[in-house]
Amino acid sequence: IDKWMYFFKHGKETSEADLAKIIGSDAIIERAYSELNRFNWSEVELNTYEQEEKHERDHLSLMASKYDEGKEEVARKMLELGMNVECIRDCTGFSVEKIQDLSRKNNR
Repeated sequence: IDKWMYFFKHGKETSEADLAKIIGSDAIIERAYSELNRFNWSEVELNTYEQEEKHERDHLSLMASKYDEGKEEVARKMLELGMNVECIRDCTGFSVEKIQDLSRKNNR
């Protein structure tokens, strides 16, 4: 409660040096200070930040897509090796229906 009271009373004038002492390991207070800090950014700084956030989201999306492609490739290989559907399900987390769909695609 003390941290929040301090934040609401002195948030704008808190220096970076003081911030580390105040926050400690409280991630929520840290995020509140971070959001407050954004209001003081110039348009260029805000645009740069938003572009970097977009880049990060795009990267994470691409990595998730590649991960899913890799899991499908592993499931296909397991099917080729004759492993049973239940084992593939347990190893990949895919539903039986998805595995059967991959099997049909492999047989084309």
